[in-house]
Amino acid sequence: MKKFDVSLLTISILILSLVIMGMSEKEEPRVIAKVNGTTISESQYLMELQKQYGEQILDQLITETLIIQEAEKKNVNVTENQVISELEKMKENMGSPERFNQFLEQYKMTEDQVKERIKINMLLNNIFVDKVQVTEEEMKSFYEENKDRFGSVTPSYEQVKNLLKERILEDKKQEQIPVWIDELKKKAKIEKVS
Repeated sequence: MKKFDVSLLTISILILSLVIMGMSEKEEPRVIAKVNGTTISESQYLMELQKQYGEQILDQLITETLIIQEAEKKNVNVTENQVISELEKMKENMGSPERFNQFLEQYKMTEDQVKERIKINMLLNNIFVDKVQVTEEEMKSFYEENKDRFGSVTPSYEQVKNLLKERILEDKKQEQIPVWIDELKKKAKIEKVS
């Protein structure tokens, strides 16, 4: 019983100290811009962001959470090495480390945030590996309908077969993923608290 009383007393003193410190040290709002001497605070900026983009960002976070949860349910995994490999491909496609850094600056992202996005996309793709199929007939039909887009020298069907399959798979995924996400949202218990 004495241990409990001492612990309770210690916690009470700690809480009282924090309350007193909070009352005595009123923090000035952080200024992020000045316009002709008039300040714009960080809290004003964040409130405006929330008003304009809050629902969209919340929806994105809900979607990402649902994808992660669904991947866990289906034992779909992505390793750190796979994510790093995709990140390296992305950097290579950008041409130089400077361009990648410009990309990060432009979108106000860190490399870790990019890796997290890559991971979520890879999980989504791995979930859909078995859900989307392409038939030989679909590939041949696509090839015939789009021959004129290949340029002056049209490659044979066999030469572009794998590219056609990837393209059709990607198109089908882009059609089916939003429907699948909507179904997940309908089944999920989502409580927006604010």
